[in-house]
Amino acid sequence: MPFTYFYSQPSEYRFSLDSIEMAWAVAQYLQESRPDLNLSQCQALDLCAGCGVIGFELNFHLPSLEKIDFVEVQSEYLPHFEQNLKMAEQKRQKSLPFEFINKNYQDLVEAKPSKRYQLILCNPPYFLPEQGKMSPSDFKNRCRFFLDSSFEKLIECLISSLAMDGEAFLLLRPLEDHGHDLLSDLKKLIKGTIQCENLAMVRGTFLLRLYH
Repeated sequence: MPFTYFYSQPSEYRFSLDSIEMAWAVAQYLQESRPDLNLSQCQALDLCAGCGVIGFELNFHLPSLEKIDFVEVQSEYLPHFEQNLKMAEQKRQKSLPFEFINKNYQDLVEAKPSKRYQLILCNPPYFLPEQGKMSPSDFKNRCRFFLDSSFEKLIECLISSLAMDGEAFLLLRPLEDHGHDLLSDLKKLIKGTIQCENLAMVRGTFLLRLYH
């Protein structure tokens, strides 16, 4: 996996290598399995974007993919996103049409008409509120736990935002050790709407491909 560049990020909560490896795995999949895809015309979404690492990494590996929206509920990430965009544009020697959207993903569900994306990548919080010990930091808790909205709303957002010819990629951590099976929950939530397959394992976490 090639080295990209350092990212600006909050000192209070650092992104994990899951995000880096996810973007690399999705880029490899698209290059090998979707040579028909015109990336320059694709509208992509980095959902639960944080400082934008996944979207920036995907653009690094697939430079023709430039139409990327970054949806993140915590405004604390905005200055870090702006710094990362500046570094990416310097590296590419061109301006990039990336947009940081400071919204809760459930707002995308309620938007009418909803915007549709050909590619969606999402590394959401991994834990439900009752699972694990809360930190004294509200910011860190919002990164790790489904506090701003629910897992059900996240899946509803993926379904409503995905174009008919699109593909979504979701990191989902097995939570059997916490007494909960999110993968089974996911399959129930998407039944009759979209399909799901496990594309790969990324550091012990499911990388799921969702499609119509």
